[in-house]
Amino acid sequence: HILEAHVRVYQAFKQLPNGQNSRVGILKNIMQLDPLTFGDPRCHINCHFGRDLADEAIYRFFNTGKFYVNIPKGLNKTKIFGKEIPTSVAFVIDTKTNEYLKNGGKALDFIGLNYYCHNYITSDRKTVPEANHAIEPATNNERYTVYGEGLYRAIEELSNRIAKPLQVPIYITENGIATNNDEQGNALRTLHNQRYLYGMARAIQEGHDVRGYVHWALMDNYEWGSYRKFYGLHHVDRSTPELKRTIKDGARYYQ
Repeated sequence: HILEAHVRVYQAFKQLPNGQNSRVGILKNIMQLDPLTFGDPRCHINCHFGRDLADEAIYRFFNTGKFYVNIPKGLNKTKIFGKEIPTSVAFVIDTKTNEYLKNGGKALDFIGLNYYCHNYITSDRKTVPEANHAIEPATNNERYTVYGEGLYRAIEELSNRIAKPLQVPIYITENGIATNNDEQGNALRTLHNQRYLYGMARAIQEGHDVRGYVHWALMDNYEWGSYRKFYGLHHVDRSTPELKRTIKDGARYYQ
């Protein structure tokens, strides 16, 4: 429904006075799924179907106008998207086709990328972050570690699957880190900026058309139900009437 609505809004904008000068895009969140146990084929199978659901279904839609999701054999859920699922066969949810895209219409002037991290998927379809924090340091968001290589991977994937085929640029529309506002947290914020900006720079150097980068967030904010996940480049002192803002040491590298 979101994708269908996007296409209709895109067409509506283009029909407005000066609408052809507007730039309308959509934002794609990517969290790579990697096999927790590389030698376990069940992990690889789960990765395949997870990526198809989260990513490939969207890429197919914008490239062909067709939307469908592959459901693996033996999935022990009674309903998906309101449809009864037979557990004995692998099948495809009814294909829905957008005729505008199918007939060569365009519905993107750019593609935005929201990226934070990757997760591993287990043989029983659970997702877990990297447990070895010497490899990927932990952050204040329990789902995310510092994994700058992933931004490079995400740019490359989005470029090859959407941006290059449709000849549109990429904007990094969301990327950042939640850390404490202390010396250790500032060091981690610096490390994050070093690694992720390097990943983006490498992708640009290799010819992927990235036009801009938006850091999440400018200031510490209300984040997922609390003020305790500090994503800001600036600390906000909520004990002061004026909500005093102070740039963090960890933001200096980004600056």
